[in-house]
Amino acid sequence: MIGSNTSAQHPLAYARITAAKKRGAKLITVDPRRTPVATLSDIHLAIRPGNNLALVNALMHVILFEEKGQDDAFINERTEHFDALRASLEGCSPESSPKPSGKRPGCTPRGPIPSSSTAWASPSR
Repeated sequence: MIGSNTSAQHPLAYARITAAKKRGAKLITVDPRRTPVATLSDIHLAIRPGNNLALVNALMHVILFEEKGQDDAFINERTEHFDALRASLEGCSPESSPKPSGKRPGCTPRGPIPSSSTAWASPSR
């Protein structure tokens, strides 16, 4: 969940999210606010507004270059120019991304991003 206070903006979707959590679903929230969805989350990345793209790039960097957690068959069948995307992410490591609190750009702790990318790339998401 990125940048959405779903409990206030989409109450029916929020009800489905809470039901899924009760069944064991994992939830990652990216939002500077401590919303009800963030409180419910397994991982809450409270980044500064405007840093969403840097965070997503860092997540993709970890998946592609460190964990190698991508599904290459799925990518090859359903995408074009993926090599260009991969090349553009080479310099987007977690260390080069804004810190989740937004206080010191360039100093992201490795903990939240790799654990988030593992959950995000997991086939059971």
